Amino acid sequence: MFARLTYIEASPRAAVDDLKRLAQPMLPMVESMAGCRGLLCLGDPETGRAVAITFYEDSDALKDSREAARHVTPELLEHAGARLERVEEYEVLLSSRQVRLG
Repeated sequence: MFARLTYIEASPRAAVDDLKRLAQPMLPMVESMAGCRGLLCLGDPETGRAVAITFYEDSDALKDSREAARHVTPELLEHAGARLERVEEYEVLLSSRQVRLG
């Protein structure tokens, strides 16, 4: 499994609901990508910083998603009044099945 970390900067003191609204438009884009295994968004309302982590079943799926992410993500962020700080990609080395969200 592979992951892309997208670091986002919004206005400082952004409310939790603001950070959620920022991440919400990413869901349909990510879920429609072949090989996508999920999306996790983390945010700090005090600083306005957030990290979106997308998971892909293999390196080909990660590679195939790059072009869409490169074009769509900055557009979504700009519309939400945020900016793209940086993007990093990693191979997932360890995962716990005990982590349950929601």
